[in-house]
Amino acid sequence: ELSPKELLKYEKESIGYYISGHPLNEYAREISDISTITFADLIDDEESAGLYDGMPVTVCVLAAGIKTKITKSNKMMAFITAEDLTGQAEIIVFPTVFDKCRKYLEEDAALNVRTNLCKSIQRKTTWFMLDFHFYFNAVFSGIRHAATI
Repeated sequence: ELSPKELLKYEKESIGYYISGHPLNEYAREISDISTITFADLIDDEESAGLYDGMPVTVCVLAAGIKTKITKSNKMMAFITAEDLTGQAEIIVFPTVFDKCRKYLEEDAALNVRTNLCKSIQRKTTWFMLDFHFYFNAVFSGIRHAATI
């Protein structure tokens, strides 16, 4: 018999999405307390959602996939396929931030990302994280103040 976590992992590996739930469901209460925005908010009409350029936001996500790349200046950066309970988006982690948080970036990690929206370069499914902090898995286990990078 599979545990709920093993079942979710098996579902994702075999058919590409979750059927019986989502890995973040067990943190839904904490997520609603911590998150100020969801990926669904970005797809909705931004004006009616009250979003504005430079708005500080916090979103709790699952790092569903991570791809790293070496830039022309020979520095590492990452592209995170992130999922919250409402949808999926890409988070781009630029080299200066990547250097600070690389040891925490792993697939299936629960991350609480704080940033400012940048509507001039933000697309509906891509977030460009220009200056942000990560609060790692500890947030989801009830610790409200994890290490900030």
